[in-house]
Amino acid sequence: MSRSRVSGAISAGDATAGRLDAPPPRRGDQSISDWVHDVVRRDILEGRLRPEEVLVEGVLAERFGVSRGPAREALQRLHRSELVRAIPRLGYIVTSVSVRDYDEIFQTRIALEPLAAELATRRIAEGLVDTTTLIEVSRHDERLLDESIRDGGASLARANHEFHLEVARLSGNRRLERIIDGLHDDLQRVLAALTYSPAILRSMWNHDSDLVAAMTAGDPAAAREVMYQELIQAHALMRDLAIGGDLTLDPGRP
Repeated sequence: MSRSRVSGAISAGDATAGRLDAPPPRRGDQSISDWVHDVVRRDILEGRLRPEEVLVEGVLAERFGVSRGPAREALQRLHRSELVRAIPRLGYIVTSVSVRDYDEIFQTRIALEPLAAELATRRIAEGLVDTTTLIEVSRHDERLLDESIRDGGASLARANHEFHLEVARLSGNRRLERIIDGLHDDLQRVLAALTYSPAILRSMWNHDSDLVAAMTAGDPAAAREVMYQELIQAHALMRDLAIGGDLTLDPGRP
């Protein structure tokens, strides 16, 4: 990136910080740096901070009404998780996402999430876990669809993350749960860049009932296959959106 482009991005980043909503209140159990990190991380994942926008330590501190120390620590953590990259002496830039990123995320999900569904179903069949939360988070009503139409799919993405994370939790494999949670965070950045029509959102809505039925019936093989097929279909549907739509994704970036 040239120096002039970075300078222009700094200006855009300052404007972005000014137009973002005021941060939500800090929870009593949060440190200041955790609060700044968690809010900015969510802004990136949900697309309020777009790829190539610049985050400047001083501007970030001003937005949250804190000193530069917690803002610096939050940016360093975001850098370690590869949500931003550092530009020496200037700031941090929100990293871009590409179709390759999207494909890699789904390749990994397709490898791991059917396993999570199978393991969870075995535990359900053995009476080791309660399925109450799984059933609750699988129920998507018209209000969720309406909200997703208004917010560009963010509500549906959050509900999808919650459901798949519950499947991973029921698997009893904590490492698998952590990996799947991280994959959905990565995926959310890609999904935030897509433009969804109401028809597309409806086609993506409430696809969890078959999986829940297989899991609660205690059929591990069926649960694994249903999860696999759902992920294959979701990959193809959203990849078409990523390549064919008016998006910020870069199909050619390595």
